[in-house]
Amino acid sequence: MKLPDQILPVLRKVSSDHSLPIELWKASNGNRIMAAFSDLAMKIDLVDIDVQGLPKGYGLLKVLFRWETECQFGGWNAFDWAPETATIVNAYSEVGLQGEAKAIARAADAWLKSPDDYDAITTAYSTETHEHSVDIDRLEYLVDYFCRNAEELFYETTVST
Repeated sequence: MKLPDQILPVLRKVSSDHSLPIELWKASNGNRIMAAFSDLAMKIDLVDIDVQGLPKGYGLLKVLFRWETECQFGGWNAFDWAPETATIVNAYSEVGLQGEAKAIARAADAWLKSPDDYDAITTAYSTETHEHSVDIDRLEYLVDYFCRNAEELFYETTVST
Protein backbone atom coordinates (compact mmCIF):
# COMPACT_ATOMS: atom_id res chain seq x y z
CA MET A 1 0.00 0.00 0.00
CA LYS A 2 1.49 3.28 -1.11
CA LEU A 3 0.37 6.81 -0.49
CA PRO A 4 0.47 9.01 -3.60
CA ASP A 5 3.65 11.09 -3.76
CA GLN A 6 1.84 14.34 -4.65
CA ILE A 7 -0.24 14.28 -1.43
CA LEU A 8 2.63 13.38 0.92
CA PRO A 9 3.72 16.97 1.73
CA VAL A 10 0.17 17.91 2.69
CA LEU A 11 -0.31 14.73 4.75
CA ARG A 12 2.99 15.37 6.54
CA LYS A 13 1.94 18.93 7.40
CA VAL A 14 -1.49 17.89 8.67
CA SER A 15 -0.10 14.95 10.63
CA SER A 16 2.51 17.20 12.22
CA ASP A 17 -0.02 19.93 13.04
CA HIS A 18 -2.35 17.42 14.72
CA SER A 19 0.28 15.09 16.21
CA LEU A 20 -1.12 12.17 14.28
CA PRO A 21 0.49 9.55 12.06
CA ILE A 22 0.84 10.47 8.39
CA GLU A 23 -1.93 7.95 7.77
CA LEU A 24 -4.40 10.08 9.71
CA TRP A 25 -7.12 7.45 9.49
CA LYS A 26 -5.03 5.07 11.61
CA ALA A 27 -5.18 7.29 14.70
CA SER A 28 -7.30 6.17 17.63
CA ASN A 29 -9.00 9.46 18.49
CA GLY A 30 -12.02 10.18 16.32
CA ASN A 31 -12.24 13.86 17.29
CA ARG A 32 -8.61 14.44 16.34
CA ILE A 33 -9.13 12.60 13.06
CA MET A 34 -12.18 14.77 12.37
CA ALA A 35 -10.16 17.94 12.93
CA ALA A 36 -7.31 16.58 10.80
CA PHE A 37 -9.68 15.64 7.96
CA SER A 38 -11.15 19.15 8.01
CA ASP A 39 -7.65 20.60 7.91
CA LEU A 40 -6.62 18.22 5.12
CA ALA A 41 -9.62 19.27 3.03
CA MET A 42 -8.71 22.95 3.39
CA LYS A 43 -5.02 22.35 2.66
CA ILE A 44 -5.75 20.29 -0.46
CA ASP A 45 -7.83 23.21 -1.66
CA LEU A 46 -5.27 25.87 -0.69
CA VAL A 47 -2.33 24.04 -2.24
CA ASP A 48 -4.54 23.47 -5.28
CA ILE A 49 -3.75 19.79 -5.68
CA ASP A 50 -5.55 18.19 -8.60
CA VAL A 51 -7.52 15.47 -6.87
CA GLN A 52 -8.40 13.91 -10.23
CA GLY A 53 -5.01 12.23 -10.28
CA LEU A 54 -5.35 10.91 -6.72
CA PRO A 55 -7.27 7.98 -5.27
CA LYS A 56 -10.94 8.97 -5.01
CA GLY A 57 -10.95 9.38 -1.23
CA TYR A 58 -9.00 12.63 -1.38
CA GLY A 59 -11.55 14.23 -3.69
CA LEU A 60 -14.46 13.01 -1.60
CA LEU A 61 -12.79 14.17 1.61
CA LYS A 62 -12.01 17.57 0.11
CA VAL A 63 -15.59 18.19 -1.00
CA LEU A 64 -17.33 16.83 2.10
CA PHE A 65 -15.13 18.23 4.86
CA ARG A 66 -14.71 21.55 3.09
CA TRP A 67 -18.50 21.82 2.70
CA GLU A 68 -19.07 20.90 6.36
CA THR A 69 -16.48 23.44 7.51
CA GLU A 70 -17.91 26.20 5.34
CA CYS A 71 -21.41 25.45 6.65
CA GLN A 72 -20.22 25.57 10.27
CA PHE A 73 -18.61 28.96 9.81
CA GLY A 74 -20.77 30.55 7.13
CA GLY A 75 -24.13 28.82 7.31
CA TRP A 76 -25.94 28.79 3.99
CA ASN A 77 -23.39 31.26 2.61
CA ALA A 78 -21.37 28.09 2.01
CA PHE A 79 -23.21 27.91 -1.30
CA ASP A 80 -21.16 30.95 -2.36
CA TRP A 81 -18.00 28.86 -2.04
CA ALA A 82 -19.43 25.53 -3.10
CA PRO A 83 -18.51 23.71 -6.25
CA GLU A 84 -21.52 22.77 -8.30
CA THR A 85 -24.18 21.45 -5.98
CA ALA A 86 -24.17 18.19 -7.93
CA THR A 87 -20.58 17.59 -6.78
CA ILE A 88 -21.59 17.86 -3.13
CA VAL A 89 -24.77 15.83 -3.59
CA ASN A 90 -22.89 13.09 -5.47
CA ALA A 91 -20.18 12.97 -2.79
CA TYR A 92 -22.73 12.48 0.01
CA SER A 93 -24.50 9.81 -2.03
CA GLU A 94 -21.24 8.01 -2.74
CA VAL A 95 -20.42 7.72 0.97
CA GLY A 96 -23.90 6.44 1.80
CA LEU A 97 -25.56 9.63 3.05
CA GLN A 98 -28.41 9.83 0.56
CA GLY A 99 -30.66 11.67 3.03
CA GLU A 100 -28.11 14.45 3.37
CA ALA A 101 -27.63 14.55 -0.39
CA LYS A 102 -31.37 15.09 -0.90
CA ALA A 103 -31.52 17.71 1.87
CA ILE A 104 -28.64 19.68 0.33
CA ALA A 105 -30.21 19.47 -3.13
CA ARG A 106 -33.46 20.93 -1.72
CA ALA A 107 -31.54 23.66 0.14
CA ALA A 108 -29.58 24.50 -3.01
CA ASP A 109 -32.79 24.87 -5.00
CA ALA A 110 -34.16 27.27 -2.37
CA TRP A 111 -30.85 29.16 -2.28
CA LEU A 112 -30.86 29.60 -6.05
CA LYS A 113 -34.37 31.05 -5.89
CA SER A 114 -33.60 33.42 -3.01
CA PRO A 115 -30.04 33.40 -1.60
CA ASP A 116 -30.91 35.79 1.22
CA ASP A 117 -33.96 33.89 2.48
CA TYR A 118 -32.22 31.74 5.09
CA ASP A 119 -35.54 30.65 6.59
CA ALA A 120 -36.69 29.24 3.24
CA ILE A 121 -33.35 27.50 2.71
CA THR A 122 -33.45 25.99 6.20
CA THR A 123 -37.04 24.89 5.72
CA ALA A 124 -36.16 23.24 2.41
CA TYR A 125 -33.18 21.48 4.00
CA SER A 126 -35.23 20.35 7.01
CA THR A 127 -38.27 19.14 5.07
CA GLU A 128 -37.33 15.57 5.82
CA THR A 129 -34.91 14.80 8.63
CA HIS A 130 -32.71 11.77 8.36
CA GLU A 131 -30.42 9.74 10.58
CA HIS A 132 -27.47 12.11 10.07
CA SER A 133 -29.26 15.48 10.01
CA VAL A 134 -27.31 16.64 13.06
CA ASP A 135 -23.84 17.95 12.14
CA ILE A 136 -21.88 15.93 14.70
CA ASP A 137 -23.64 12.69 13.75
CA ARG A 138 -22.83 13.30 10.10
CA LEU A 139 -19.20 14.20 10.81
CA GLU A 140 -18.74 11.11 12.98
CA TYR A 141 -20.24 9.01 10.19
CA LEU A 142 -17.83 10.56 7.68
CA VAL A 143 -14.80 9.93 9.89
CA ASP A 144 -15.89 6.33 10.38
CA TYR A 145 -16.54 5.88 6.66
CA PHE A 146 -13.13 7.22 5.62
CA CYS A 147 -11.30 5.24 8.30
CA ARG A 148 -13.12 1.96 7.50
CA ASN A 149 -12.53 2.37 3.77
CA ALA A 150 -9.06 3.95 3.88
CA GLU A 151 -7.40 1.15 1.95
CA GLU A 152 -9.52 1.72 -1.16
CA LEU A 153 -9.87 5.50 -0.71
CA PHE A 154 -6.39 6.81 0.08
CA TYR A 155 -3.79 4.46 -1.38
CA GLU A 156 -2.55 3.95 -4.89
CA THR A 157 -3.54 0.67 -6.38
CA THR A 158 -0.60 -1.26 -7.67
CA VAL A 159 -1.02 -3.39 -10.73
CA SER A 160 0.83 -6.70 -10.65
CA THR A 161 2.59 -7.74 -13.81
